[in-house]
Amino acid sequence: MKLGCEEPSSSVEIGEQLRIDKLEATTLDAFDCDANCVEFTKSGLVASGSDEGSIKIWESTTLERLHVMEGHRGSVFSIAINHTQTVLASSSFDRTVKLWSMSTGRCIKTLKGHGSIVWDVAFSPSESTIASASADGTVKLWDAAVGNCIKTLSGHDDGRWVNGVAFSPDGDRLASCSRDATVRVWDVASGECTGVLGDHSCTVICVAFSAAGTIASGDCGGVIKLWDGHQCTHTIRCCDVAVRCLAFSPDCGLLVSGSADAAVRIWRLEPEPKSVRDLPGHSDRVYGVAFTADGAGLGSASRDGSIRIWRSRVPVEGGETSGSTSDADTTVDDHESIADVDPATPFESDDAEPPGAVLESEPDLPPSVDTEGPGTPETQCPVNEESFVLDPCDPRDGAMAQDELEAADKATGPVNETEQEQGADDTLDLDLDVGPSSNGEGTTRPRQPSMAVSVVGSTDGQPTSSCLHVINTPSPEAIALFPDGTMVSGHSNYFVRMWDKDWACRRAIGHGSVVNAVAVSPDGQLIASGGDVYNGKRNSPIKLWDAATGQLVRVFEGTGNVSSLAFSPDGKALVSGSQDYTVRRWDVQRGKCVKTMKKHTHFVKTVAFSPDGKTIASGSSDYTIRVWNSQSGKQLKVITDHGEAVTSVVFSPDGALLASGSDDGSIRLWDTKKWRSGVKLRHDNWHVHCVAFSPNGKMIACGTYVDGLKLWDTASGELLKWIKGHEPPVIDVAFTVDGEGVISVCGGDNTIKLWDVGEFVDGKT
Repeated sequence: MKLGCEEPSSSVEIGEQLRIDKLEATTLDAFDCDANCVEFTKSGLVASGSDEGSIKIWESTTLERLHVMEGHRGSVFSIAINHTQTVLASSSFDRTVKLWSMSTGRCIKTLKGHGSIVWDVAFSPSESTIASASADGTVKLWDAAVGNCIKTLSGHDDGRWVNGVAFSPDGDRLASCSRDATVRVWDVASGECTGVLGDHSCTVICVAFSAAGTIASGDCGGVIKLWDGHQCTHTIRCCDVAVRCLAFSPDCGLLVSGSADAAVRIWRLEPEPKSVRDLPGHSDRVYGVAFTADGAGLGSASRDGSIRIWRSRVPVEGGETSGSTSDADTTVDDHESIADVDPATPFESDDAEPPGAVLESEPDLPPSVDTEGPGTPETQCPVNEESFVLDPCDPRDGAMAQDELEAADKATGPVNETEQEQGADDTLDLDLDVGPSSNGEGTTRPRQPSMAVSVVGSTDGQPTSSCLHVINTPSPEAIALFPDGTMVSGHSNYFVRMWDKDWACRRAIGHGSVVNAVAVSPDGQLIASGGDVYNGKRNSPIKLWDAATGQLVRVFEGTGNVSSLAFSPDGKALVSGSQDYTVRRWDVQRGKCVKTMKKHTHFVKTVAFSPDGKTIASGSSDYTIRVWNSQSGKQLKVITDHGEAVTSVVFSPDGALLASGSDDGSIRLWDTKKWRSGVKLRHDNWHVHCVAFSPNGKMIACGTYVDGLKLWDTASGELLKWIKGHEPPVIDVAFTVDGEGVISVCGGDNTIKLWDVGEFVDGKT
C-alpha cells in the first residue's frame, strides 16, 4: 500500500519540505505549567493551550504574543483551528468546548453537554461540524455555526473514555480512539459505527488521519499502528512508554510522534515506516505535535511548559549533516522577552462551567507486538534508556490504572485464594510512584494543582468566606489528614493520592477498585484505603500502605464493600463499616479481623473510634446509631432518633460528644456518658453527608447533598457560616490541624477546596 498522497501538493519529493537533517529549533517558554497542545495557521500563527486554562496565540516568526484567551475553568487539553482560520475551538477539563474568534481573541460560544473532561476537539474540513471526545465515553458532533449538539456517538466498550478524534480528509468519516483499546470509525452523516480497529492491546491515546486517508493510532504501550481502511498495515514500536500525540505532514510522507519519554520522533513512511530523526530539547513528556501548513516546520508542546518550533534551515554548502546535528536553539521566555499584551487582554468569557471529571491512567508496561502475518511489519526505534514513570496525579495519567491491573493480570495470572490469604494482591507489582525525570535529580516535577483565591458571600448576612486553594482532581470521595497537616484522598477511579503542603500531588497509589474511604494512622506512618470488593474481578476491600514509600504493607480480607474506616488512637486497630451490614475491628499488625459486630440490618455507612479507644460508634442505612465496646464487640447502645440513614458519626476531641449526620437533614449531638441528645442542628431537610469537629471541639462543619458546606457553633447550635462556593454534593469534610481551615470534597465539580475559617478561632472574633 502506498502511504503517501497520490497527488503531492508540490513537485518536491516526499518529506523534502521538511529538511529533516537541517532543522533548527526555537524554544518558547510559553507557560509556567504543562503545555498540552500546539497548532499552526496558514498565515504563520502558532497557538497552544495549557494547564493554566488559557490559550495563547503568537506570530511564529517574531514570537510576538497576539492574544491570551481565557475563560476555561480548568486545563485546556486540545485546540483546533478551522480551515479559514477564523475560529479556534478548545476542549477542557471543565467539560466544555469553547469557540474563539481568531481576530479578537474573544469567546464566541461555549458548547456544553459532556459529562466529564473533553480530551480532544476537531473541525471537519467543511468547517460545518465540530467533533469532541470525552471521558464520559462519548463523541459529540456539534453544529459549528449555532453550537447545537447534532449527534452523540456512543459505542466504545463500557462507555470507556474517548481520548481522541480526527476527521477524514473528505469529512465523511470520523475516527475516535479509546481506553477500550480500539479505534472506531464513524459515518458522520448517519452517526453509525462502520468499523472497529481492534489490534491494539491497551489504551489508544491518539489518532490522526493523513491527507490520503491513512489512519495512525498510538497507544499507552508505545506502539503506533497504521491503517488502510479497517486493515492494520504496519505496526511501529515507537518506545516503551505512552505515545501521546501524532501528526501527518501535509504531503503524507512523514509522521511525527510525541511520547512520555520527552521525545519528538520523525518517521518516514515510504517505502516502509522508518525512524529518521529524534528531536532533542524537551525535558518532560510531549503532549502535542503539529506540522506547519506548508510542511516546512513543526511544533511540539510539552509538560515542561515549553513550545518548540522546528524549521528547515538553508542547507550549508560543503556537505550535509545527518542524525545528531548540532541544532541551533533559541530560547524565548514568554514572560520576559515578549512584549506584554494589550490591556484589553486576557479576554475572559462570561460563560464558564465548573470542572468535573472522571479520570484514570495508562500503563507504562509495553504490550507484546504481534509481528506475525503478512502486511504487519514491526519497525523498531531506539528507546531512550532513561526511565519515565507515569504520574497518576496527572489527569492524563490518572485510568488507565485499571489497564495496569489488567496488564499485571496478563503477566502474572490471577491471584488465587491462598495467595490472597498470605497477603498477595494483584496490585503489588504496580509501581505508580513518581519516578526519575530528565533533570537528573531523581524526582519528577510535581503536577501543581490549580489554585484559586475567591470570596464567597451569602445572602443571609453571614460573613464572606475565602477559598484559599482548589484542587481539580478526578472523582474524589474521601480525605484524611496526616499529623503534619498534609492530606491523603481516595478516589472512585481506583486511586489513593497523597498531597504535600503546597497541595501538589506527590504520589498516587492504585487501590484496584473504587476507593470509598481513607484513614491515616495516628503516627502518620500508615494509610488505610477501603473500597469495593469487585471490579469485574475480586479485589481486596481494605489495603494498608506505607505512607513514606507508597508500598503495600498488607491486605485485609473477609468483608464486603467498605464505606468507612477509622484507626484506634494507639494505631493498633482499624475499624471498618461495610455494605455487608457489619462493623469489624482489625489487628493492624496481623491484618486479621478480631471482632465482627453484626447488629445492623442494612449498610454500615460510617464508623468512628472514641478518643480513649474504648468505644466504637457506627451509623447505618437502617436509621440507627450503634455504640460498641471496642474490645469485646458488645453492643452498648442503640440510638433510633434519626428518621433516615445515618451518614456520618464523629467524636469530639475530648470524647464528651458524638455528632451524627443523617439523610433526614439533621445533625444531632449526643452526650457520650448518658447517650442523650443535646443540641439538634436542623439543615432545611437536605441530606447531610459528612460531619467534622474542629480540633478544639468548638465548631462543627457539615457537608450536604444540596446546599454546600455549613459551620455551626457546638455549644449554642448557632449557624456561623454558610459557604456556598461548591457544586454539590459535598461528600467529605475535615478541619485543618490548626483549626483555621476547612477542607471540603465536592462531588459535583470534582474538586477539593480549602476554606479560611480563621475568623471563628478563639481570639479572632
